[in-house]
Amino acid sequence: RVDEFFTAENAEEILADVDIVMDALDNIASRLVLEDECAKRGISLVHGAIQGWMAQVCVVRPGSGMLHSYYGNAAGHGSKSVLPHVPPFCAAMQSGEAIKHLCGRPTDIEGQLLVADLQAMEFFNIEI
Repeated sequence: RVDEFFTAENAEEILADVDIVMDALDNIASRLVLEDECAKRGISLVHGAIQGWMAQVCVVRPGSGMLHSYYGNAAGHGSKSVLPHVPPFCAAMQSGEAIKHLCGRPTDIEGQLLVADLQAMEFFNIEI
């Protein structure tokens, strides 16, 4: 457990000896730093983000720059409410992708962002 904000300065300590990273950060700027730091270390990243009724997940291979492509250089984020059932749903999707990766199985969302709209019960992929 880490009880501090993730930064480029503490990335080496936090990411030491890990096989995969699960992103549960709460802002775009930190996510872009995390993607860069994982790329430097050759670590895959399972990104997850939530807002309102929405959840999104993607597997970021080292050096792919997927999050930079998707978010651009956006540093800000708005604070939006999140319904209580959305975070565990997102975490379950992330866990499934991480388990596939750790077992050497391919992901079906390579190069894509999987978006789940839990209000409409619709799922779609965005090519990145």
